[in-house]
Amino acid sequence: MSSGEFVGIVADNPDTKIKLKMFHIEIQNDHEAIAKEEHQYRETPIVTKVVAQEIQDNYDLIKSEGLHIIRTELKAIKVEQDVNAYESRSEVKWEEKNSPNSI
Repeated sequence: MSSGEFVGIVADNPDTKIKLKMFHIEIQNDHEAIAKEEHQYRETPIVTKVVAQEIQDNYDLIKSEGLHIIRTELKAIKVEQDVNAYESRSEVKWEEKNSPNSI
């Protein structure tokens, strides 16, 4: 395949059949018009100069905050599971203690 070529296969529904499922197309570009348009492009102004260390620091901060959120949520889930387990045990003890057979 060359640049500008696309090939593919589409799927259909049993109630909506498609005869031609495979395709191979090529985009026909007007290279002169594209070059003329590109010539009118302006440079994107630099708003803030960013260095690689700033990017790395932001990445590390986001990763750290994400891990903190995960740990906090896992602790909350664990506490909730512990409370549910305690309540289940307490209910069983209460039922055993208050059942008609326990007297």
